[in-house]
Amino acid sequence: MIKIDVKQPDLEEILADFLEEKRSKRLSPATIDYYENNIHNFIVFTKTKNKNISHKDVNKKLINEYLVWLDRKYNYNTTSANTALRAIRVFVYYMIERNDLNIEPFKILLLPDNKRKKKEIYSTNELSKLLEKPNIKKTRFSTYRNWVIINFFLTAGARIKTTVNIQNQDIDLANQKITLFNYKTHHTYQVSFYGKFKKIIEEYMGIRKGAPEDYLFSTEYGEKLSRAGLRSAIVRYNNRRGVDRSNIHAFRHTFASLWIKNGGDPYRLMDLLDHQSMEITKQYVHQFSDDESMKNYNPLESLVDDEKDYIAINK
Repeated sequence: MIKIDVKQPDLEEILADFLEEKRSKRLSPATIDYYENNIHNFIVFTKTKNKNISHKDVNKKLINEYLVWLDRKYNYNTTSANTALRAIRVFVYYMIERNDLNIEPFKILLLPDNKRKKKEIYSTNELSKLLEKPNIKKTRFSTYRNWVIINFFLTAGARIKTTVNIQNQDIDLANQKITLFNYKTHHTYQVSFYGKFKKIIEEYMGIRKGAPEDYLFSTEYGEKLSRAGLRSAIVRYNNRRGVDRSNIHAFRHTFASLWIKNGGDPYRLMDLLDHQSMEITKQYVHQFSDDESMKNYNPLESLVDDEKDYIAINK
């Protein structure tokens, strides 16, 4: 019987297949570039080894050696190393799932970051100033629109690119839902809204008007509001209200922090923020959980009645 050797693909060929699969899932060009650049850098590292590294040589030891190489070559800090490691992890797990490659499964853990920068949020005092409704009869449409947008940020926790691309038809007033598009993963998801925001968005849409396909948050001339335009608008709006902070993404952080502090479920928060894993959501939980909120949701504390004063009978 003649044994036929089947040529195994090298890492660069596997990378090409990996990228093709990601493109088929309609990931953004920026995400594709992120994977390609970081995984290509990993392949460059493998070529510095004394022997030819194939996919069968990829294991935990090799990944650790890669991290050392990154540190020596680029002086990466923990955040930068983890950014590279996330891309490699997705690539390695892709290879493990391929039956034709026969790679022994193993886990890749991110490096612990004890100096993780705290997420910026708006204070209660700042929110009080920003959420004070402007007098519709005396203000410009843009100011009123900015007030509605801030209310939207605190309702949905959406990203800026998602926000500027919402169309009128994405608002379902009857069922109180907003259909949003995640430009990182290229899929739609829905967020519910309730009494306060329903009243706000109904009034706003009655003033803004426009066709179903028109952009919800438009310029004063009904045109699409760009991301740069929205950033500038929020800076002006905040400053005029005595708030120096103007980071739009901080509204997303604020939404998450208030959700956690109000006792919201972290897994539901992951869905609302449209995170693809609990990894990022856990950062909010760790930063914004406090002892008092934990006490309020402690099982024993919620079951045991408060102690009552004993009424003594004097004999």
